[in-house]
Amino acid sequence: MKIITSKILLVAGILFSLPSWAQRQSIIRDSIKEYYEIINNAELSIIDSNYRNASKLYAKAFALKYPNGKDLYNGFMVSYFLQDTFQSKKYLIQLAQNGLKKQFILHNGRALETPFFNYLSKDYDSIYNNFQTIKASRKIIALDSLGFIDQMILKSDTNLSAAEIKHLQFQNLDRLKNWITKNGFPSFKNTGFYEDYNPSPRTLPTDWYLLWHVRPSATQLDDTYKNAVLAGDFRPDLYALIIDQRGEHYWTLLPRDFKESINKYKINDARKQIYLESIDDYIEKIKFSFHNKDFIFLNIFSILLNKDKLSIK
Repeated sequence: MKIITSKILLVAGILFSLPSWAQRQSIIRDSIKEYYEIINNAELSIIDSNYRNASKLYAKAFALKYPNGKDLYNGFMVSYFLQDTFQSKKYLIQLAQNGLKKQFILHNGRALETPFFNYLSKDYDSIYNNFQTIKASRKIIALDSLGFIDQMILKSDTNLSAAEIKHLQFQNLDRLKNWITKNGFPSFKNTGFYEDYNPSPRTLPTDWYLLWHVRPSATQLDDTYKNAVLAGDFRPDLYALIIDQRGEHYWTLLPRDFKESINKYKINDARKQIYLESIDDYIEKIKFSFHNKDFIFLNIFSILLNKDKLSIK
């Protein structure tokens, strides 16, 4: 009896010492929040040409969660410019394993072709080819098919009315919802660069385009995508750009009179809820990204749609 009682007390002690589900979720959220804070500081370090500090920050961030595709790419570029063989090779292998074609690794808009890069990438093609079974997997083919359907709807030569096009697009969103139910969320960890519509860090994922093309009316996947952002599975800037089509909430699209009209405290508080950088840092990155072709901080829409508002030439 004493032995049984002791075992019960031992089990009870272990159970009480384990964090609850809510506590575990809070720990995960804190890690995701820290990841994006560190990534923001790494990108600001790059703007300041402090590559050494940026390299340290990327290594620290990647210990917190599986990196986003653009962050992994930037981590490699920083290491490459520092001539850090170990880190460059490490990140390059991860890029190959995630399906990035070598010709999408660019310097000044051109494919890298230097003796150092050639040395680093001598095994790249073989590593890349070893992971092409993922490209041929049913889940990637099914996800790509949604992108093809989306393009067929948009480029349809038939005399479809706006309502009929919208209906077909909403049907495609239902297919995306079913894909997520079956395969999990299409995060970078889940799909890498294997999608035909997302072959490089500079292009945007298939699922984002499906949402973008039905903006601002489609709301059925809002909760799914916000939860994915909070879980670290979807880029906050891409989610915010969709939501801001219904009105200025995260201010990814700046108003022409933004200097006079915005309440930075209110905006930054909203942006912080989904791990976005401050509005001032966001503007700094837009300006930098318009002229710099080596690093990827933002999506192309955030850059181009804000160009005139920031008087970028």
